Amino acid sequence: MVQIEQFDANVFQTSNWSGGKTTELYLFPPSGSYQQRDFEYRLSTATVDVAESQFTALPGIQRLLMTLDKPITLTQIGEQKEVHLDPFVVHSFSGNDEIKSKGQCQDFNVMYTAHYSAELAPIAVGQLNIKSEGIQFIYALDELAYTLNEISGVLPAHHLMKITRQSHDPEVTFTLTPHDSSLETIAIWVGFVYNKDRSLSSF
Repeated sequence: MVQIEQFDANVFQTSNWSGGKTTELYLFPPSGSYQQRDFEYRLSTATVDVAESQFTALPGIQRLLMTLDKPITLTQIGEQKEVHLDPFVVHSFSGNDEIKSKGQCQDFNVMYTAHYSAELAPIAVGQLNIKSEGIQFIYALDELAYTLNEISGVLPAHHLMKITRQSHDPEVTFTLTPHDSSLETIAIWVGFVYNKDRSLSSF
């Protein structure tokens, strides 16, 4: 059976980083610690309040990044590789890379170890078919009315929903309707699949 959980924005933890503030939306396992780099995957949002900043080094962690409002430019130090990132475009990079950022924005971050594969994507108005097994998250950018097969409810803005689907569960049709009908992008979707061929002891 497909399982869903909602996480209230009031329980998210916000802390300072060198360029602004970061809000942790979800950390797995729950007993882990981002500060001690003891986690398998993490979802967060962050504000970049300075004109130039440098990302925190995260050796052994893969990262997915998306700006939610304004374009930014990322430069990989040493290689001088520059990427212009428009809102809702996903950029993938290694936490080993030294990355400098130019531009102020609010962004969405996904961090994960080699034990998992992950995807990040914006969601437009309409239906989302959940076919794959694993853990999936939806982060609401606006208040969303949703229908999940025969279950209906509301996901408030800036709240998080976790959807767990096992391989034997039927395909799920997920319909999202925003309170503000003028929005083109209404939510952020993240999916994780555990890499069964990787042993936890090998990391």
